[in-house]
Amino acid sequence: KPPKAMTRLVPLLVVAPLVTQGWHIPAALPSAVHRMRAMSEDTSVVRERQGDQGVWDREAWIAGYNTPREEQAVAIQVENLPEDIRGTYYRNGPGLFEVAGDRYQHPFDCDGMVLALSFVGNSTVHFRNRFVRTQSFQKEKRAGKRLFPGSFGNARPFWANGLSRANRANTNAVHWGGRLLALWEGGQPYKLDPISLGTAGATDLLGMIKPSQSMTAHPRVDSSTNRLVGFGYDPSPVSQTTSLRIFEFDEEFRPLGDALELTVPAAAFFHDFVVTKNYYVFTLSPIQFDVGLDALLGGKPIGQCLRFDESKPTSFLFVPRGASAEGQFMVDVDTHFNFHYANAYEDDTGRVVIDTVRADRLELGGNVNKDDPPLWETTVFEEEVPQSLLYRYVVNPSTRTVEDRRPLTDRSADFPVVNSRVSCQRHRYVYMTCGASSTSSSPPQGMLKVDVDDPDATQVWLPPPGEFCGEPTFIPRQDSQAEDDGYVVTVITRGKEDADLALFDARRIADGPICRASLGTNVPHGLHGCWAPDVQPSLDDIRNAGVLLRMFERKSKEWNQVEGAFSGLGIAQFFGQKGVDGR
Repeated sequence: KPPKAMTRLVPLLVVAPLVTQGWHIPAALPSAVHRMRAMSEDTSVVRERQGDQGVWDREAWIAGYNTPREEQAVAIQVENLPEDIRGTYYRNGPGLFEVAGDRYQHPFDCDGMVLALSFVGNSTVHFRNRFVRTQSFQKEKRAGKRLFPGSFGNARPFWANGLSRANRANTNAVHWGGRLLALWEGGQPYKLDPISLGTAGATDLLGMIKPSQSMTAHPRVDSSTNRLVGFGYDPSPVSQTTSLRIFEFDEEFRPLGDALELTVPAAAFFHDFVVTKNYYVFTLSPIQFDVGLDALLGGKPIGQCLRFDESKPTSFLFVPRGASAEGQFMVDVDTHFNFHYANAYEDDTGRVVIDTVRADRLELGGNVNKDDPPLWETTVFEEEVPQSLLYRYVVNPSTRTVEDRRPLTDRSADFPVVNSRVSCQRHRYVYMTCGASSTSSSPPQGMLKVDVDDPDATQVWLPPPGEFCGEPTFIPRQDSQAEDDGYVVTVITRGKEDADLALFDARRIADGPICRASLGTNVPHGLHGCWAPDVQPSLDDIRNAGVLLRMFERKSKEWNQVEGAFSGLGIAQFFGQKGVDGR
């Protein structure tokens, strides 16, 4: 393990056990001492060797699916932290893995936990983490037991609430127009306070997303127009069609016109999409929804009713941007499934260049029976999980043909991101997590920088076997010109041990983190997040937000299901970021 040095974590709000109703705000802020692992190139950087099968610690990976011991708000002094970084890194992911000892079987069904790391100068980072208090979270907490079925495990029969859906708000954290949202693709976004991470409740985004509708967990930022673009979809297993809605927001989070609505002639599974100057692009994989009597009787979760048909092709669905969906078309490609895209753009000839994470098939973990242990304890990556590789497709919209298709990586990788300044435009670099093995599937563990123009210049960094990097997020250096001039931030999960903040020089990923510090609590494997350069809270800002949050919690045991109950307590000031109102 890397050598240890000492640093100070100053509690901004005293850590509260998860059984309490809120955070206690002490009159004085005591200090505490925690460790910081200093960087040593000899011990913390594991270089890639050609032909190496890779090593990862299975027990540490499994231990990364444990509920955090604490919700925290602390100031971390980070050695060697660059002083030109200002802003907040947000990340969301599954955080609550059991209710009253009753464990979830699939991580996608767990309640979300959002963390925030605010870089405020003077080698200081303010760390907070908090569960998203959705309605289902609150109801199950009060009942002291699980009340809702999972989508991918923990099935229930229809007479035991088995047809209901719980919005777990566990997939992404997006900051836009001064507003922080926790996203889950099966329902409305949940609105959070960017400072305390307190939950205000579900939002319809000025009527754009009604309670019966949903918003993707993967909206895209069109950097050329400064628009946030999202979609919602509703597949029908009966008609084998999908209702698709696409919408755009300006920089103040105001809807730009009505949603674009169309019907897709298949029961689709759209987790992500990409946007170019003239098109919205979706991957339509050959998936069938086979919902039978076993699902209604609680023998199978709804997510396990998806069947991937390897005999049929995958298609790219192109929808023209504009007021009408007329002109949509599909282009057949090789059979595959994708969860995530890196980016897409139109080249000088009008061809659409799509960089996507491609797998041979859909794999959601197989059937999870009622008494089975959690999926993460039984999955054999090398045998059961298909390799996911970054691929490039070049499509000519005029001829509706694929003119180029080639892999951009040769090792399993996922969670691709680009510099937000080139989102929906031509890019050169893609940052991803990657597996330890260069020949077979393995969990996301290391960091990968892909040079799409010169694949030989691709860089890999691998940590020790018991450490696992989360999704990278790019932080542009102030006044930078080059696309890779900046930093990459991530959280490294270390099993049951305390997780680490890790910061890389985006130009030299293979050199490993330039600084790294303990967060003072375990943090599970996460999903997606964002960088918010305008959020730079002071210690007083965080303290005051915590005081107000505590007031709300004392006012009602049903905190976060408030609707209009707190109008007299200043909720407009607390959650009234510009853009969307307090509805």
